[in-house]
Amino acid sequence: MVGVIDVCNELGIRTIHGFMAGTVKVLRGTVTLVPEPGGTTKQVLPSDQVASSTVAKNQKYRFTLPNGSYLLSVKYGGPGAYAPCVTVVVRPGRVSKQNIPNLCK
Repeated sequence: MVGVIDVCNELGIRTIHGFMAGTVKVLRGTVTLVPEPGGTTKQVLPSDQVASSTVAKNQKYRFTLPNGSYLLSVKYGGPGAYAPCVTVVVRPGRVSKQNIPNLCK
């Protein structure tokens, strides 16, 4: 699997080039929705971390993973920084390409 951390461009102007630096964690499984009081739900991330990689600005992350469903989670910035995540399915005989999207807009 290979990908990049998209730039968080809050203005939506396509003049920012390159990719963010950060730490990408690979969790085995998918997000689970857990019922909460009052009829709401809470998203719970899988707890089985199988890999991680810290990438520099404009660097790609690469992971070699067995077939299955995974959640990529990224942490960048200081305490309380936004941590987006994305689901990816790894299939036999294929290189999965999955960028972690810019969700700050």
